[in-house]
Amino acid sequence: MNKQLRVLIIEDSKFDARVLRGELEHGGYELEYELVDSPEGMRTALAAESWDIIISDYVMPDFSGLDAIRISQESGLEIPIIIVSGKIGEDTAVGAMKAGAHDYLIKGNLARLIPAIERELSEAKERRKRKHAEAELISIKEKLESFINNTSDAIIIIDLEKKILQVNNGFEKIYGWTALEAVGKILPTIPDSIIPEFEKLLSEVKSGNIITPYETIRQQKDGSIFDVSVTISPIKDEGGRVVAFAGISRDITERKRAEEQTRSSLLEKETLLREIHHRVKNNMQVISSLLRLQSKYIKDKDDIEIFKDSQNRISSMALVHEKLYQSRDFSKIDFDVYTRDLVKSIFHSYGTISNRIVTTIKVENVSLGIDSAIPCGLIINELVANSLKHAFPDDRKGEIKILMRRTDENDINLVVWDNGIGIAQGIDFDNSNSLGLHLVKILAKNQLNGEINLDRDHGTEFNIHFKGVK
Repeated sequence: MNKQLRVLIIEDSKFDARVLRGELEHGGYELEYELVDSPEGMRTALAAESWDIIISDYVMPDFSGLDAIRISQESGLEIPIIIVSGKIGEDTAVGAMKAGAHDYLIKGNLARLIPAIERELSEAKERRKRKHAEAELISIKEKLESFINNTSDAIIIIDLEKKILQVNNGFEKIYGWTALEAVGKILPTIPDSIIPEFEKLLSEVKSGNIITPYETIRQQKDGSIFDVSVTISPIKDEGGRVVAFAGISRDITERKRAEEQTRSSLLEKETLLREIHHRVKNNMQVISSLLRLQSKYIKDKDDIEIFKDSQNRISSMALVHEKLYQSRDFSKIDFDVYTRDLVKSIFHSYGTISNRIVTTIKVENVSLGIDSAIPCGLIINELVANSLKHAFPDDRKGEIKILMRRTDENDINLVVWDNGIGIAQGIDFDNSNSLGLHLVKILAKNQLNGEINLDRDHGTEFNIHFKGVK
């Protein structure tokens, strides 16, 4: 299959042009050509079509090969041009080559025409590739320079002696030195207090390491110190040797100020929350104390028990607030510590009864917020108090267990068990007249959105499942 060739022939002799076409076709080319013999004709042809190569006579009545070379160069198209002439001396040929011709041949000897064209087409293709690559590099360089100069970060390049080689506009804005003032100086942005730290980092970068963003301080032209985030990278030559350092620094003064304001605001809120929980706890203790004082004027034992139960319920809620203001995390409390303190308080309120009862408490790494902690605390209070009052009559000894664990990421299982005499089979838990059991049911279902089950086969076991935020 013949190769396509678009050739512009500049020749005043139709016979010589026909000889050229024959030589090209014999060389295996399928031609698309135009024949011109004037400067105007050549300019029109160059503007109208895209040509692979130009073949021009050297001497014509109103035109010359040098004119053709000049017009080709003026077009900026970089099309290879070969001079073919019947009369050309060595000096003339050298002059044509210096003027820009890519080769010259004698009309009577066209043996080199095809090899010359193939060579020039190949070199033209490489020149186009190179020119395209250079244009891309220039474009990338321009974009990179635009990015570097338009970024708000300060970019600085220093040599191994810490002398500034280049800075961007961001450097001028952040540090106050102009590029003219900074370039050539030993790095002036490092405060004396951190020079040892900076030298150590540079030694790491010199070994080829990149120092990822870290927070430190820098010095401006007026001597003021400010906070920055800095990255330092090595710049290597073709052999892989570190020859310079590139540093990018970002002014984080405003961010640090905002962080400090946030910390201050959080501290104020923590102090306020701590005070609120402390006051709520104190107020509840006042209420509990008032109930205790009032109970001293009551003679009926049942009424006294009612007051005691109310005191214990209030104490269980007050204890939640106490644990919250003592905790570092105001959103939740360690329920193991809370449960142990709560049970200790309940046992204390029942005095000698509790001496006969062994308690086992096992809360497996459960923390609860106030919305779950208060109903859970009230449930434990009711069930433990109920066991102390009813499960071990006639000085009977026994055991109470409180177990709590997460069954999965969100589900929590609470078990309160005793091995006392148990709740009589005739008592319907769901319809019990006992205020304590009624409260347990309401708290489990309405406050915790959980399920509660009563097992009477081996002692008395209340089993509660509910959702708890981890």
